[in-house]
Amino acid sequence: MFPLVVTPLLAHLVGAAWAQDAPPVEWSPLLQVRQRLLVGDRDATDDLAAGLSVSQRARLGLGVRRLGVSARVSFQDVRKWTATSDIAAPSAFLPSIAEGWVRVEGDLTRNVGAVATLGRQPLTLHEGRILGADEFSPEGQFFDAFRVEGRLSPVSIEYVNARRFLDPDQDPLGLGVNVFRLGASAENPMTAWTADAVWVVDARRTAETTSTAGVWLQFDTGRWRGRAEGYLQSSQAGTGTLVGLSGGWVFGPDERLVVYARYDGLSGDALDASGNAVPGGAAAWQPVLGDSRRFQGLLGRFDGPEDSDGRGLADAHLVVEARVGRPIATSLAFHRFWSPLDGGGFGNEIDGTARWSFSPFATAGLGGAWFAPDAAFDRTHRLFAYLELDAAF
Repeated sequence: MFPLVVTPLLAHLVGAAWAQDAPPVEWSPLLQVRQRLLVGDRDATDDLAAGLSVSQRARLGLGVRRLGVSARVSFQDVRKWTATSDIAAPSAFLPSIAEGWVRVEGDLTRNVGAVATLGRQPLTLHEGRILGADEFSPEGQFFDAFRVEGRLSPVSIEYVNARRFLDPDQDPLGLGVNVFRLGASAENPMTAWTADAVWVVDARRTAETTSTAGVWLQFDTGRWRGRAEGYLQSSQAGTGTLVGLSGGWVFGPDERLVVYARYDGLSGDALDASGNAVPGGAAAWQPVLGDSRRFQGLLGRFDGPEDSDGRGLADAHLVVEARVGRPIATSLAFHRFWSPLDGGGFGNEIDGTARWSFSPFATAGLGGAWFAPDAAFDRTHRLFAYLELDAAF
């Protein structure tokens, strides 16, 4: 019903604009190149040389906009070299389509408008928790999607139908991931806040539809900033929960130093009458199409919460972000992982990043992490480090 109402509105807005003198076409070329050296990403007891790899990503595209209509098409080629294998790349090194979308938008007034986007596009919802671009991976994460949003400030309503291209978990006739969002936001010189209520129906696998409902709140007021969110997820296996809290304080001008305390709790397996985990009765939180690396630290790069012996995953961490002048940005995080199901510990982690914008068009990045497991948790130490160069024009 909502798309049926918004689409005629968009047509009216764009048609009215054509009655005026048409402005010139706006072109926006895109060129991105990323080179990355990856070390580790494996057990510390392994031969780290065997974990050495090099990846290259190149994107080339062109965007165009006139009045309320815009479009973009971009191609990308991703290649990977490792110490133990040949180049991993599509046959004949043919580039794939990263983006290919068209967008129609218009405003009735400053506070009333709508926008619709159709095609392969990047999508992010709730900082990547539900939908995310997964920008860390060389391939990124783009979606074949239809997105429509209406705005009656301060309220907005949005519908998204998304799926991954050739998604191995998707049935041929699956209905994709459907996101329904109702939100509100406001901003003044001292405070800015955004609140959303979402309902996500993951129907990619027609035999196992998952439904997720939740609320999300983000705010900045003075030097305080924070985030709170909670989700309830249900499927044939049972129910799962996710709770996230974050609070931070900004020190100095221009956000030179920001300190966050964060907690994320993901539920574990279903329990029987005695409180014991039910084998095969997984009701642990299942990611939709988000970017888990942003929220689970190093552990998210190796094992999802469903692999943590079915005991869920709780992560309390402290994050320090600092800028050294304008060109250098650093971050350091300390994590403590344990099971919200039985309280048993998984381990500790420290990770950090540094990015140097030595040119308006180029940035060098350095990152690393070390996960140290508890003695009772039968996992080995994990190491991870990378060095990369990004150029974008």
